[in-house]
Amino acid sequence: MGKAIFELRRQEATKNNVSVIENEIASRADNEIDALLCKDVVCREVDGTSVLVGKEMLKRLPHIVEDFAPSPQIAIIYLSDVAHIARKLSVAMSHAGWRVYEMSMPDEAKLTEQNKLLLSVPEYIRFIIAIGSGRISELCALVAKKQNIDFGIYATAPSTDSYISAVKAPKFVVADELELQSCPKQLVAAGVGIVLSQPLKEFERRVESLLFETIYSGQIGKNASKIRAKRIMLEDGTVDVIELFWQLVDLSKQNKRQSFVASAEILADILARADGKRYFGEYVFVASYLIAGFYSAYLSGDCSDVLLPPDKVKTMKLLEKKCGFNYFSLVKRIDILSINSYFRIKYILSEYRKDLLDELSDLNFKSAQKFWRRQYADAGFWLSNTFCVKELLSLMSLSGELAGGLLGFAKASGALENYI
Repeated sequence: MGKAIFELRRQEATKNNVSVIENEIASRADNEIDALLCKDVVCREVDGTSVLVGKEMLKRLPHIVEDFAPSPQIAIIYLSDVAHIARKLSVAMSHAGWRVYEMSMPDEAKLTEQNKLLLSVPEYIRFIIAIGSGRISELCALVAKKQNIDFGIYATAPSTDSYISAVKAPKFVVADELELQSCPKQLVAAGVGIVLSQPLKEFERRVESLLFETIYSGQIGKNASKIRAKRIMLEDGTVDVIELFWQLVDLSKQNKRQSFVASAEILADILARADGKRYFGEYVFVASYLIAGFYSAYLSGDCSDVLLPPDKVKTMKLLEKKCGFNYFSLVKRIDILSINSYFRIKYILSEYRKDLLDELSDLNFKSAQKFWRRQYADAGFWLSNTFCVKELLSLMSLSGELAGGLLGFAKASGALENYI
């Protein structure tokens, strides 16, 4: 009897030892994977989103997703222009044991058509990987919020400041150094345009704080914008693409925390609707350069004259005709500035006019636009074939109807009527 008990205990001890050995092997394997993931990878936590940049990130992604996906049912969604990258990831995820649903959308399709395509994402999908940059990130954020699931982004270009500021924040943003450096120059120019436009956005926040008594962080924001722009510029006139990506992630965090929309972003949306052949970041810089020039001219003039009120009906009809806005929706949002508010804003602008002009001259858009244009192989020659000056001024006048702040007041005072 004693021998039987002894044998039983020895068997249990053997099983326990085997279990311990198996756990040690599994733990060692996990540590090796963690070491692999951490090697040559920069990882930062940005407002609850893990942002990872390194080499061979496509191979590492199947292991990265393990920390975020609740089940092996995942979807890989992308636009057709990055299909070559998406196919590699789809194969890698399948080999790693993931059950992949793949969706490719035509990159030339309109936003409304792409939204409709996303309705066919199966309900059994528990996690989404978006491959691309700005548009695909925002589209996947919408479907993830609607289906109450999480998603991650495999960024292929530094071209947007909406990585974590869409309707739902991703669990992770992963980018490969080599892919960022080899992406089309037009996409890099879009990201550069966003960063170089930030000083004007800070200027508009400063003006809004004066006109409407909102909170502004003062010199901190202004200096941060200048430093951000300088960090992406290399001595040979090219862009530090990795630094550009991190700057855009930082701006995305800032956008998430602030609800401020710059007039240049509103005009950029109108330019995109009227043209639609370039990326949003490119339109943002064109809009910023144009608006900065208008602000200088507007504030340099005599602000004491009261101009005739704008033709709102004509403006809204042109917004419908040129940009596809719904006329009746625009009519519903008509807001007439009261006499007291009008003269109050006019007085404040007169009081701070010289200070604001000094700030505008300090923005130095002349140097910025030169650097931005030279990111293109044709040094920005495409601009001459896209919009004429008259068309740009007309669209800027129309955007004043949708904007607030200084551009909105200029529109309300009638200063932009000659342009339409």
